[in-house]
Amino acid sequence: KNFLFKEYRDLYTAEVLRVGRDGGTPAFPSEPFAPEIQSITLNYKATTAKTSFNGTSLNDYIDEEIEFFHYGAFGQKREHTYLKTQQTFLSYDKVTLLPEYEDEGSFFIGFSGLNAEDAACVLFQAAEGSANPEKPKVDLTWSVLCDNYWKVLGSEDFIFDTTNDLLTSGVIKIVVPREATTVNTLMPDGLLWIRATIKKDSDAVCDLTDIQANAAIAQFENADNDPFHLAAPLAAKTITKLDPEIGAIKSVSQPYSSFGGRMQENDDAYYIRVSERLRHKERSISNWDYERLILQHFPSIHKVKCINHASDQSFYAPGHVLIIVVPDLTNQNAVDPLKPKADKNTLDMIYTFLTGHSANWVTHHVSNPYYEPVQISMRIKLKTGYEFNYYQKIIDQQLQEYLSPWISDAGSSSVHFGGKITQSMIVKFLEAMEFVDFISDLKLFHSSNGDLDFDQNKELKQLVEASNPAAVLVSHPRHDIFNF
Repeated sequence: KNFLFKEYRDLYTAEVLRVGRDGGTPAFPSEPFAPEIQSITLNYKATTAKTSFNGTSLNDYIDEEIEFFHYGAFGQKREHTYLKTQQTFLSYDKVTLLPEYEDEGSFFIGFSGLNAEDAACVLFQAAEGSANPEKPKVDLTWSVLCDNYWKVLGSEDFIFDTTNDLLTSGVIKIVVPREATTVNTLMPDGLLWIRATIKKDSDAVCDLTDIQANAAIAQFENADNDPFHLAAPLAAKTITKLDPEIGAIKSVSQPYSSFGGRMQENDDAYYIRVSERLRHKERSISNWDYERLILQHFPSIHKVKCINHASDQSFYAPGHVLIIVVPDLTNQNAVDPLKPKADKNTLDMIYTFLTGHSANWVTHHVSNPYYEPVQISMRIKLKTGYEFNYYQKIIDQQLQEYLSPWISDAGSSSVHFGGKITQSMIVKFLEAMEFVDFISDLKLFHSSNGDLDFDQNKELKQLVEASNPAAVLVSHPRHDIFNF
């Protein structure tokens, strides 16, 4: 800044002297140009003479002579070929100039009081439904830190995993490999470190709200209890001790409520289930079989539509079956009430279930509905005595409930596939309101790709229809209502 100011001052002084000599009015010179760096590139190359020492090429020694110190986010480590050769689980021994971070997301857990060849049973409490259901299921890679190097855990190191790769809350129990160490410089010292990594699409797993060690799963056993015992989950902090007590266990806590409980079915539900079972025989062949099997085994699903010879990419795909599911909205707080979607864990469980209950040559695709928003633009004249600023919000809300009735009455209203909306339907609905005088300039906008940015992707239509069998017409979150 000082340099530019001095340069600017010198230019102005030279201009004043020139004007004083030649006559005229002095003018400020143009502001000096401040260059900015657009890109920086750093390269390096290591070479050695191709000579021999005692019959051995010096190129065989070059990697052993290179040594770097890598500084990471939580510590540093020494990078040397000899150190890598001491770790039998590493498949390469090349030395890199900089630390390599190939994963989009990493999650680190440090355990105290845990050593190699011990077992760890950990509770992962997830924010249910926070995983992006539109992303494919991702593979988690679990590793343990061994002398500043990460060893990937294999299936033999896991006793069980009830989280379905962090798509739902659950417990993971692992056996720590004998190579694990608690003395490291790459991560804080004194802890045994375990890492979970995701290559890409890290939002395809749930957000974690809590992690607790020394977890265990308790299962309810019926001992002539009240039949309504399972009508509601067992509240958190209800269980406070063991029966019988175990001296080695100091205390017991139940931080979260129970899950997975179902009441005994009544006579009507029993006869319906038996009748359906006699028809589909627990095998999915026809569309009816697919729909009834999913509704029976997944109570959280309210509606199912099976589309044969279709996939999530095309509606003309022989050998494929597209399953569209709508979640039950009763007593649930949907993230987006206008577009209710089943969580990623439920979609994956349905896919796994269908794989074991259908022919091997059928390819299944389980998805949420394709929601297509509809926006209404109009000018409206209210009757005398009604304030526009207040009733504009009421009209907007009632239009949303008319186009998406489940947002106000989830118990009785259902999501309907397909359908159509005409201008006359909207006019009839609005004119039935007691405070509306008349309507003009009514327009319908439809986005078939689900994009809410109607300024870029909107189609003006007299008649709006769903674009495909898996589509559902829904209300836009805001309609354009102008005063006449």
